[in-house]
Amino acid sequence: MTIDEALAIVASKAAGRTRYDGSEPWADEVLVAEVRRLRALLEWQPIETAPKDGTEIDIWIIPPSRSAPGDSPIYAGAHAHRIPNARPCYGRAWQDDCGRTVTGIRRLDGTLYPDDTSDRATRATHWRPIVGPGEVG
Repeated sequence: MTIDEALAIVASKAAGRTRYDGSEPWADEVLVAEVRRLRALLEWQPIETAPKDGTEIDIWIIPPSRSAPGDSPIYAGAHAHRIPNARPCYGRAWQDDCGRTVTGIRRLDGTLYPDDTSDRATRATHWRPIVGPGEVG
């Protein structure tokens, strides 16, 4: 049994109970709600839903799937990986915690295209909030 199946069973049992006005929720209802809240908090979400207000978040970036003559990926790496404490910059582009742009493409002549999201660019695909000790509860 998966956690999702277990949560569905507990939630359906709780939904069948009669609750009187002013009564406290049952313990299993509280636990199901808390598990769902925590899972939502920690799951990777599509980058399009990321906050753009300067909040630092973790982002998942992928390397270019193809290249063209004169292109240089912004954040060289042979594999997808997490960038901690990233924040938005230049429209759809992202910076790491040192202020370096980690998405987009740079031409060999030095021209930077940080918000390029083509398959020739390093792209952010997902994000999640940064959760420190004691922040989850």
